[in-house]
Amino acid sequence: MDIRFVKGNIFELQSDAILYFIENSLLEENSKKLVEKAGERILEPLTKISGIEKGECKIIPAFNITSDYVILANLPDDLRNNNKNIFKNLIYNVFS
Repeated sequence: MDIRFVKGNIFELQSDAILYFIENSLLEENSKKLVEKAGERILEPLTKISGIEKGECKIIPAFNITSDYVILANLPDDLRNNNKNIFKNLIYNVFS
């Protein structure tokens, strides 16, 4: 298994999956960008998700993105004021 942390445009990466940080409501600016890049077909799986709690993740098809899947994850806005293990736990959840 090859895991890479990259900086840049994740929508152009050829990979099995990308990890995409998003808010619980799924209605903020990052969601709009995801729909713009993946195409409107991604709206169906997004609407089936009733939200993503802090520290949780959901996996959906990537559609028009070069990756196969998008792992949607919700992190607190400020990790310094929250449980510092939440990122580690989130990554653990992605792989379990």
